[in-house]
Amino acid sequence: GSCLKDCVPGPFGCAIVPPPVVLYDSIDVCCSIGQPWVDSLYCNSRSVGSYTNGWVVDYALEKCAKDCKPDSGTPCSDVSDFYTPIYDTVQECCGLLNWIDQGKCVSVSNSSQ
Repeated sequence: GSCLKDCVPGPFGCAIVPPPVVLYDSIDVCCSIGQPWVDSLYCNSRSVGSYTNGWVVDYALEKCAKDCKPDSGTPCSDVSDFYTPIYDTVQECCGLLNWIDQGKCVSVSNSSQ
């Protein structure tokens, strides 16, 4: 779900790449061409050790989860489904749960419920 930079190994995503691994000019290109099945926002953020701060649908709990550092508190969650589309706003995300009142979805998604 992420791309690594071919450089001297360190804490920020660098790895020595053995042949025949394909090298790309940027994280964007690596994510879009090298891992097209992974949401590009997810791949780009994880490749630099961060989160998207976007929202993903949690169909099981019928709410949206925010992709941000979990120890930051509510509504942050550890989103690990790298193939799930990520939305910019909780309202946009809740729009996909169209059988639920959007106001209720937004409220539940922003709380610890």
